Amino acid sequence: ADKFSGLQGSAAMAGPFLGPMTPVILGVQAGTMIGFMSHRVLGQFDTGLPALDHDDLFLVIPNVEGFARDHDIESQQIRMWAVLREVTHHAILSIDWVRRFFIDAIASFYDTVEFDPSGLMDMLSGLQDPTQMQDPAALEGLVDEPGGLARMLGSTHDPEALAPIQAFLAFSEGFGDYAVRIAAADLIPELGKIEDAVTLRRSEPNEAEQFLQQLLGLRIDRHRAADAAQFCSEIERRWGAETLQRLWEDPDKLPRLEELTDPVGWAARVLLD
Repeated sequence: ADKFSGLQGSAAMAGPFLGPMTPVILGVQAGTMIGFMSHRVLGQFDTGLPALDHDDLFLVIPNVEGFARDHDIESQQIRMWAVLREVTHHAILSIDWVRRFFIDAIASFYDTVEFDPSGLMDMLSGLQDPTQMQDPAALEGLVDEPGGLARMLGSTHDPEALAPIQAFLAFSEGFGDYAVRIAAADLIPELGKIEDAVTLRRSEPNEAEQFLQQLLGLRIDRHRAADAAQFCSEIERRWGAETLQRLWEDPDKLPRLEELTDPVGWAARVLLD
């Protein structure tokens, strides 16, 4: 919404339309995303982007139970896994510098995003009845069309600003997988089956993540968590668990995106410094 108010050049012509429309359009899209996520996420660890505005731990039990049924896994084991995963997620976000690092990374990426509302202007110029744009139901129909809001408000961004976000999200999620695997080895007999189900889940289309990618270019790529979990295993195998813990000392020690599949490259940069 802030970006829309600062449009420059020919795009500024959309200002008089975007001013009153933006809250309605974004509200409709946010409602769609929240509705999708409310039936999908197992807990705040499972939202793709970390929840940063509170310190509570919680699970969405109906979704946890549904996940167990869908994959024919004993409910108590899924609950135990989900609790361990939530606690791990909370521990990561409790590290002193993590929240500020992630907020700064998002802000740096957002600064590079530029909108081009020419698609929206084309749509407006083709309307026979402009008062349709004051009808929330009509706007909802437009947002629900293929491409929706992203098609009307095309954007560009700096790909280099995206890489730190992708690397952090993949590593934090993969580290969580690795930590739970260590903690649950003797507690959850069906852990392998649960991990396979989670891997499949991450590969499935996610409306909330698709919207962020289409509108802002914010591609999360949750499948990279598998690379990050393997990275953690390799770091421990080669240099010990104490070395793995060093990654959380400061942001510079986190693996970069390309290092998630190159632990030796990470070691050369960090351990030999």
